[in-house]
Amino acid sequence: MKYVKKLIFLSLLIGLYFVFTSPQFQVLMGTKSGKHTTADQKTYEAWWYRKAAEQGYAPGQYLLGLMLARGWGGVQQDLKEAEKWFRKAAEQGELGSMNMLGEWYAEGRVFPQNYQEAANWYKKAAEKGSCTAQFELGLLSAKGLGVQKNVDEAEKLFLQASKGYHIAHHVGKMFFWGNELPKDFRKAADWFFNDRIDESESDLYLGRIFLQGGCGIQQDSFKAIRFFQKAAAKNHSQAQYELGLIYYHGQAGKPDLQEAEKWFQKSASMGNASAQAQLKLMKQQDSLPASKGN
Repeated sequence: MKYVKKLIFLSLLIGLYFVFTSPQFQVLMGTKSGKHTTADQKTYEAWWYRKAAEQGYAPGQYLLGLMLARGWGGVQQDLKEAEKWFRKAAEQGELGSMNMLGEWYAEGRVFPQNYQEAANWYKKAAEKGSCTAQFELGLLSAKGLGVQKNVDEAEKLFLQASKGYHIAHHVGKMFFWGNELPKDFRKAADWFFNDRIDESESDLYLGRIFLQGGCGIQQDSFKAIRFFQKAAAKNHSQAQYELGLIYYHGQAGKPDLQEAEKWFQKSASMGNASAQAQLKLMKQQDSLPASKGN
């Protein structure tokens, strides 16, 4: 019986040894340590990650690299050391590390700016399904940085990225302004219509698109007003201001100074400097209706 108890105890010790030395457990302990509030407690986070990283565990290498890159948890910032761990993890296919290397090459951190290397790392991560990499590679393709300029390829990558990454509003703005992508109001509108996160901001741009018209969209002031009103109803101060301008200039019929004042007042009350300036201008021109009681 004593022999059996000793055997069980020994088995437990061996089991605990393998648990404590497993990189998965070490990363878990590092994550739990990071939730503490004091600096001393947080330093254990990097200690656990380093244990896992030294065993060749890619998630541990990435997390250790991140702490070194940011100088988190009482760890002194060391970009060279961080790059070493990111590269080790990236060579094992760790997506976060691939994206970090792509970002650093694109921005010229740690090593000289090299868009071709950035594109290479983003491409590897994009092929493994990283939405971040798909978006960043799309930007490089749209601008022709590190890869041949290809707007169609950029759009394809943006569509892939949009399945798990909120970019609809961002891509819509690129088509609206014609910076990274050719100016195309129809494509911009498609992206804005699909935005379910920044709806009020996208409604603002949809209003602008229909107010201006052209670039694949027929001008329609009444549609523009509808979109501006949707955004304005959600207290979007710029939409309120631009709605005021429509009524002030009579872009959807005759000027309506009372309606213009109403929207300028709403926008100005939220701190919109343009609306505040417009109200002052209207008062100087005596274009506002007389206040009650005067």
